[in-house]
Amino acid sequence: MTTQGRKCGTCTACCTVIPIPELSKRANVTCKFVQANQCSIYPNRPKCCRGFFCEWIDGELPEGARPDISGVVIQLNVIADTMVMGAHMWEVHPHALNGRIARRARKKFLAKKLPVVLYPLVGAISVLVPKGTRPLVFDFDQEGRKIETRYV
Repeated sequence: MTTQGRKCGTCTACCTVIPIPELSKRANVTCKFVQANQCSIYPNRPKCCRGFFCEWIDGELPEGARPDISGVVIQLNVIADTMVMGAHMWEVHPHALNGRIARRARKKFLAKKLPVVLYPLVGAISVLVPKGTRPLVFDFDQEGRKIETRYV
């Protein structure tokens, strides 16, 4: 994929960390269609892959924030059937969600009043809610499927 003059190149981080229900691919498992660091079914990829837009590719993040380098895949998208737009941050490398790139991105999105969903390699999924907004609680299973959404 190419946007804003940037290309995925050899980065296939999104093909590993994000679950792909249409392909029965679980989170944090490399997609079986990744071959030679690229998608072998790219022209015929599933709808959820077609709808994925990497914030780095879109030029919203600095050059050093490429997911395979920074260790974090970032996407703006609706949060689990809630109609609430949020920033999703998937950890590619251990502890990358605590790194400089992830911290700056979180701060930027929260300042824009967007909730941030953190998907660590190990542990619970977290949702950070901007100050001054009505808090939502999202419960997810380990595959990232929403179990429940409620206001608190």
